[in-house]
Parts: sequence; C-alpha cells; structure tokens
Amino acid sequence: MFPPKEVLDSIDTLKTNDLIEVYWLDACSFQNVKILTVEVYITRKKTIGYFLAYKDGYLIILNESTNGYHDGTSIHVGSVEKIVPLTHFKKIPKKTLKTFPPTGEAVVKTVIETEKVCLHD
Repeated sequence: MFPPKEVLDSIDTLKTNDLIEVYWLDACSFQNVKILTVEVYITRKKTIGYFLAYKDGYLIILNESTNGYHDGTSIHVGSVEKIVPLTHFKKIPKKTLKTFPPTGEAVVKTVIETEKVCLHD
C-alpha cells in the first residue's frame, strides 16, 4: 500500500529545512521491449534536499537557492517508498554567527557543491 505508514509518520516529524533523502517511484516510458519487467516500467529515484512543505499530497523539497530563486522537486506522497532524515534544521541565533573564534583558531567557511549524478540500481 502506498504510501507506507512509515512515510506518513516521517512526514509528521519533518520540520522546514530538514535535510532529507527520499526514495520514490517515477513514471517512465519505454519502447521496443520484448519482456516487460519491473525494471522496465518503474523508475526508482532518490532525491536529496531540504524539506519545504507537505501540501495537497505532495512533498516539496528544495535542492538549490540562488539570489532568491529556488530549484526543487515536488513528489506525490503516493509514490514515496521511504524518507530518510539526514539532519534536522537547527536555527542559529544571528548573534552566534557574528562572533569571532578565540585567538589562535581559524575562521572556517563552509562551501557546499551540488553535483548531479546518474544512479543505477
């Protein structure tokens, strides 16, 4: 039965900006197939991104934001096999962000790179 109860339970625990990994089934097309197997008519997907919302039966995930513009994915919950929370968002007070490290420690800048990869099961 889709979605599994575990998926609905996972959605209930998600907070905006939680980093999640979603395993889901996508529609696909095929041609010139002699033997119709599950691998032919189901495309298994994995999407990683930041949880934005659950609206009208869709899980909305942001993958990238640049200058106020957003890229993301909306996935109908009926096609979701499982959701794996990777990190939970913790709001950091602005005051903390403006403090400098004690003498002798280096300032660290975190850079996140986005890479699209082809996944084959």
